[in-house]
Amino acid sequence: QDMAGDFKRVAIEWQDHEIGVVAEVDCDGIDSERICDDFQITALPTIMYGDRENLELYEGDRTYKAMSEFAKEHISHPSCSIKNLEYCSEEKRRRLVALQKQ
Repeated sequence: QDMAGDFKRVAIEWQDHEIGVVAEVDCDGIDSERICDDFQITALPTIMYGDRENLELYEGDRTYKAMSEFAKEHISHPSCSIKNLEYCSEEKRRRLVALQKQ
């Protein structure tokens, strides 16, 4: 509850972004219960980010400033993935390329 207002402010900032999405899912809702099950969300609030095939847990501060800065740095472009190697650190790029060769 404490972070709800700050989270909504960040979501509004990203409302029309062509790549990044900030959204809320109600795990008690019939339509969204499956999403929470699929992503193994057991504690609320849970904040996740990244490629939908490989979401990571956000563990930063839950203030408007911290979440807004994090979003600008991490979701303003495609996530590091085998399809988007240019967004990976050198180490992650090497690991992904090695996995792909296996």
